[in-house]
Amino acid sequence: MREELGDVLWYTATLARLLGLDLEDIAAASLEKTKDRSRATPDDERPHFDTGYPPHEQLPRRTTVTFTPTPRADGRTVIVLTREDGTPAGDPLTSASHIEDGYRFHDAFHLAHAAVLGWSPVSRFLLGCRRRSRPGIDEAEDGGAEPSPSKKASAPWSSPTPAATTTSKTSAASTRNCSPPSTT
Repeated sequence: MREELGDVLWYTATLARLLGLDLEDIAAASLEKTKDRSRATPDDERPHFDTGYPPHEQLPRRTTVTFTPTPRADGRTVIVLTREDGTPAGDPLTSASHIEDGYRFHDAFHLAHAAVLGWSPVSRFLLGCRRRSRPGIDEAEDGGAEPSPSKKASAPWSSPTPAATTTSKTSAASTRNCSPPSTT
């Protein structure tokens, strides 16, 4: 790998020389751009795309979701997401693969979108905060379609949560508890 990276540097230096550019200037500009991208956005500058909606339709501004690996009778391990109040958030997840690839933890990315970007249709569904008061917004931005009857029948909030074996916490964006989606 060291040799390949050396080749990349050689090509970069050669290309910069041919274009009349200085590598030090390129590196300094790149560092400035990187600093700006990683600058924390103050809370008062962060957009809340659901301001003006009823509180139960707003993403939480602070919450904790627990990812619990839970063994099943068939030998597979699923991840059960649980909200602060103990209610499940979404369906238990498997890796959906013959090879263990960690896919079952992918909801962390959806929650990160909600926490960092202030927007995530999947997190709205998981936390039961879809903006149903405006059907056009619900359909176009929050994933609008209702789960099929078979999905409703197997919804995790209609059955008890399996016992936890280990936990790992991820914070997303509220102190308000959103209600799980209606199963009626």
